Amino acid sequence: MTRLLLIALLMAMPFSAGAATHPMDPLSSQEMQRTLEILVQSGKVHRQARMAYMRLYEMEKADVTAWKPGDAITRTVDAFVNQPDGFFRARVSLDSNNLIAWDPVENGQAPLTGSDFLQMMSILSNHDAWSEALKKRGLADPRKVIAVPFSVGYFGDTSELNRRLTRVAAYYPEDTPNLWGRPIGGLSALVDLTNRQVVEVIDTGVVPLPNGTVGYSSAEVGVQQDPVNPIRYDQPGGASYRIDGHQLTWQKWAMHYRIDPQVGLVLSNITY
Repeated sequence: MTRLLLIALLMAMPFSAGAATHPMDPLSSQEMQRTLEILVQSGKVHRQARMAYMRLYEMEKADVTAWKPGDAITRTVDAFVNQPDGFFRARVSLDSNNLIAWDPVENGQAPLTGSDFLQMMSILSNHDAWSEALKKRGLADPRKVIAVPFSVGYFGDTSELNRRLTRVAAYYPEDTPNLWGRPIGGLSALVDLTNRQVVEVIDTGVVPLPNGTVGYSSAEVGVQQDPVNPIRYDQPGGASYRIDGHQLTWQKWAMHYRIDPQVGLVLSNITY
């Protein structure tokens, strides 16, 4: 069961298709799988554990710059695990196949995950004040309402420490795929995911739902301005750049790239 809860991470994270050929290459799907297996075998991970994300733990800069094709590559993974007894940063060595660090993340929370969304929906659906607030707005079927959790941040309130809180806004996208165009105004909730309870429901009064089209399709938006003349770009000799694995070269430029699940695009070993 624990493995099934963690394996969902592989469906949402960017990864490399093959084995690493450079120290800064992103984690491959096989490396992610091995990391999950090592975590489960360590005995540290609970059945209710959720993987927030994992990322490459980079080699030292001096080792990366000194590395040449054919040299050994050290592969280490940082994994961030959220479970009932806390939020933990794990460091896993894929060279020795063992857990080398398991440290609690103090005064912090893991990013919201899909399981947090489902838990929040379950908590709210059974809360009388939330249901009554929806009925006041003519929304008798809460299943048609989409509640979206957002981070609350931290502003020095010590009572919030070690509580997984989320601020919830509601939307009613029954007639449109664009839920953001149908906010339920004047209504929000503060939900404690740690203790599975609604801390408060804030209802400042009924606000009419936005009407009219809020879609993005051309049929819904219509013609907004005269169309521009077509633009054509032709490069008969092919692209001027070259990508080999995660190495990009263009004219005198050369660099390595990868996509990190937390910070996005990472460029390294840039030379000209």
